[in-house]
Amino acid sequence: GNGETTQDTIVPDGPHLRALLWQRDAVALFRSTTLPDSGITLFINVHESIFTPSLVPADMDDDEKLAAATAIFGAWWAKTTTPEERATWAVIDMHRYHAVSNRNCTVR
Repeated sequence: GNGETTQDTIVPDGPHLRALLWQRDAVALFRSTTLPDSGITLFINVHESIFTPSLVPADMDDDEKLAAATAIFGAWWAKTTTPEERATWAVIDMHRYHAVSNRNCTVR
């Protein structure tokens, strides 16, 4: 399929959807409890590597690929949560390990 369209960004089909669907379900479960009304914050973490190279054009540099992955993740987050939830208890964190992604840096 073509994925879901959200805020002019398409969330494409692919292996990353398993992680995003699992996290969507976790948000829904959290939402159904008394935790949000009790002031508890839900933190959702994702690593940029779930957005495989096939999701972004090959001719992009690393910063452009990160921007494309961030747009996909942001579109998914906007559909998964409401503005009120994002302002009160829903927090996202997208990880990127710059040292590992930089070809001029070696990991020792």
